[in-house]
Amino acid sequence: MFLAVVESWIRWGSIAMPEGLTIAIRAMKFVVSDIEGVTAFYKKAFGFELENTITLGDVTEHVLRLPGSELSLVLVRHGDVPVTTGTSYGPLVIDTNDVKTLVDGALAAGGTLTMGPLELPTLTVAMVNDPEGHPLELLHLPTGEIDIDSLKLEDLMPN
Repeated sequence: MFLAVVESWIRWGSIAMPEGLTIAIRAMKFVVSDIEGVTAFYKKAFGFELENTITLGDVTEHVLRLPGSELSLVLVRHGDVPVTTGTSYGPLVIDTNDVKTLVDGALAAGGTLTMGPLELPTLTVAMVNDPEGHPLELLHLPTGEIDIDSLKLEDLMPN
């Protein structure tokens, strides 16, 4: 049956969700070298709470969650395997009503500012890195959405 469904998706040239299938994003995982230090950063800078610690062999995961959030940030440490930050992913986006306060908290907790904060008519945005270089986009959308037509590329580019 499953192969028939896949073949029908391919035949029609697009992927369709089978009836009754539910999907949701549960978590984002960052692989880290210093799991305790990076956990402390997210707790201090943004108020994440450590919900659970999972250890399987030499792999440790810290499951962090913001109060009231359904999504988790999971920090993963794979024993003594070296960790390098690559470029094959984008930032974790953290929505807030006060970008400046979150930037200040991130910097005080050991993060680094890489852009902004930029205050534009339809958004305020800043980019920070956590202590191990994972990019975080701190975002405020006063109207709940971005008005793309009102943005100019030069507003988003550093001088």
